[in-house]
Amino acid sequence: MLFGYKSFLKGLKGMNNFQYEIGKSYTTTGPILARSNKGNGFFMCEDLEDTLRYYPELPVEDPEICLVRGSGQFDVDYDAYYDYTSFAFERIDILKLLTREDIIAYGIELTDHRLIKFISTLKLREDELKLFEEKFSSNNDVMKTLECCQKQKKKVLKNEGSKI
Repeated sequence: MLFGYKSFLKGLKGMNNFQYEIGKSYTTTGPILARSNKGNGFFMCEDLEDTLRYYPELPVEDPEICLVRGSGQFDVDYDAYYDYTSFAFERIDILKLLTREDIIAYGIELTDHRLIKFISTLKLREDELKLFEEKFSSNNDVMKTLECCQKQKKKVLKNEGSKI
């Protein structure tokens, strides 16, 4: 069993147009395979910032992300640099839809590389940007990423394996 996060298209729809609901559990049959998002199973990430990677356009402005629990058979997929991890589970429980405040509170507590991934992929609002600038004003890497990815509104990490 693993607690983690799952991102959705608007209306809690999966990439395959599967409709999810808060408080519901879903189970699949057959071999579970996470590879390249073409396998079988319910996909999730252990780290919230990794879920943002699965949107068609980056940076993401208004993600729908839920706290989930995966259980049963599972498979794991890593990108070429072991930078992002996704899991496919036989069963997934959709526990809670995170608010924007939940997502920002999560991100502001991150450090180092995970923080860089977060601010590279989530489009911050003006008040959120100020919050990150104030907290990380002495961190050159964070400030450069905020400048590149937030202030100039550049799309980054679109290609798998990109590094900042």
